[in-house]
Amino acid sequence: MELLILGSAAAEGIPALFCRCPLCRRAQALGGRDLRARCGALVNGHILVDLPPDIYHAKLCYGLDLAAVDVLLNTHAHADHFAPAELAMRSSRYYCHIPGEQPLQAFLVPESLERARQAFAFEFGGESSDSSVKLLPVNAFDRVDCGEVIAWALPACHDPALTCLFWLLVEPATRTAFLYAHDTGLPSPDTLRELHRLLDGMVLDGVSMDCTWGTLPHSDGSHMGLADNLEFRRLLLEQGSAGPLTRWYVNHFSHNCGLTHAELSARFGQEGFSVLYDGARINL
Repeated sequence: MELLILGSAAAEGIPALFCRCPLCRRAQALGGRDLRARCGALVNGHILVDLPPDIYHAKLCYGLDLAAVDVLLNTHAHADHFAPAELAMRSSRYYCHIPGEQPLQAFLVPESLERARQAFAFEFGGESSDSSVKLLPVNAFDRVDCGEVIAWALPACHDPALTCLFWLLVEPATRTAFLYAHDTGLPSPDTLRELHRLLDGMVLDGVSMDCTWGTLPHSDGSHMGLADNLEFRRLLLEQGSAGPLTRWYVNHFSHNCGLTHAELSARFGQEGFSVLYDGARINL
């Protein structure tokens, strides 16, 4: 399994769009891994996890063939994770030409599904659907078959007013499992038990955790920082869902944490975490 990290920032991006905070000024001057777009990932070249508003930027930066994408897995409807106007660009009636086209299957939480229909109706003169894109509902504990990968939706602790998910990705042929857990606080005990059951004897090869707060002591239960990352890892190890060979990553950073990539890497590296960045590749 291969993941390409398309973006590694929280909603504001780093540097944030209209911000003059010390970190944003430093990031703009430093460039490189300190420039962070909104969060998303591409799995095995054809599975998108979220459709961030910076997806076109990612296409240009990494030379992506997004026509190859046949599955979209949505986490929630917040604008930094789902840009429905960009999904409308997949319409082969109006905006793209794909020889031998197969429809893109977009598995969307209920709120994103409604946003997609509204965007399509606005873009296509009142029509809320398009044959190029299958808008499909997804909820917690649903299974999505993505070819060689099976994806399991797990309930995130993020926004109680919305359906929020994180994703367990399993590649049965290689017995590879990856947990993509951003925009969530610590999962509930019931969710952790279900995760362990779904692994069915496998051990996670990699875990990417939300790290919005960096090293700040603040935690409101909807995001994580260092303290929660350490506790999440402890819980996964304790129940046998992870092991000594599991790779640990942190991702989804806010400029409010105030740390550059080098500073994050120095602190989190002491705890055995790798700090992800835009364009990072994970090969499992």
